Amino acid sequence: MISDLKSLHESHRATWNGDLPADYGSADAEYRLLRESCGWIDFSNVGKAILTGEDRKGWLQGQITQDLRNFGDGTYAQACILSPTGQIVADIGLWGLGEEFAMLLPSTSAEAALKRLRQMLILEDVKIEELTSSHGLISIQGPTASEILGDRIELPRLSAGVVQLKKGEVRLLRHDRSGMGGWDLLFPSELVKDVVKILDGIEPVGYSAWNAARIEVGIPVYGQDIDERTLAMEMGPDFISRTISFDKGCYTGQEIVQRIHARGHANRSWVGLIAEDEFAAGANVSHPNREDAGKVTSYANSPDYGPIGAAMIRAEVARDGDIVSIQTDKGPISAEVVIMPIRQV
Repeated sequence: MISDLKSLHESHRATWNGDLPADYGSADAEYRLLRESCGWIDFSNVGKAILTGEDRKGWLQGQITQDLRNFGDGTYAQACILSPTGQIVADIGLWGLGEEFAMLLPSTSAEAALKRLRQMLILEDVKIEELTSSHGLISIQGPTASEILGDRIELPRLSAGVVQLKKGEVRLLRHDRSGMGGWDLLFPSELVKDVVKILDGIEPVGYSAWNAARIEVGIPVYGQDIDERTLAMEMGPDFISRTISFDKGCYTGQEIVQRIHARGHANRSWVGLIAEDEFAAGANVSHPNREDAGKVTSYANSPDYGPIGAAMIRAEVARDGDIVSIQTDKGPISAEVVIMPIRQV
């Protein structure tokens, strides 16, 4: 599978940047695909698992932050797996597919999250099958993704379904990774050639374009914007509204979540930044009222907004429209704080 996908990347003259190519020749053109048409992105490095068993829904209800009472076939939920003290072990996507749940996890925390879930199994009828190394995942992202993909394969009416190809099945998962909608294709390695055929004529998108697009719409990346020390309630109102239910029963970490919710805010908040010049992830952020205001977690040069980023900063200076200072090699630069998302879609 890896060789087939690698040759597909190289056929587009990709420049590599870790797990995902930085670009395929023009990051700006690839960004326009995400905003105006569609392109495919290789997320085969993410964690993947299938949950089966009669008790999977009731058991998982006690493990994650989202309410699954109305979760069923064809539905989708975002959630977090938390530590007992409220820190994020993983932020996940969950889809109902008949007699199974499909779960996608961050590549940097999938192992720890799946280990944690298995430790919580006692007598429940639940089986967790990891697919990370045996399956690939290609995402078609952009406003025309459903139209283009729907001309090639039959899309589910809701948010999840299965398409039967000649040599096996591909799980189709509705997943907005860039702000304009899209679909993930989760497939076993032996079907990679068939998936490559589905992609024919759709242009690839590299990390640079996707990184700018996802920062604009407030999609965090575990290992950059979130780590094992990050409290769920620090991730800002948009993230909280998507991933946390305050009306469900008990789950691990709930006490901390509810305590911060009752107080009204966490001590820190994940926010967007629009800057006057380039900066870098890891840079210190200061404010007239607090020199050690926080740190930049992500950076991108957006074709629409210019230098943008995300930062975890103190709540007292995390107000929309506040001006902060970012430290760079060339000296401090000014940036405006924006409560996520930067782009309203």
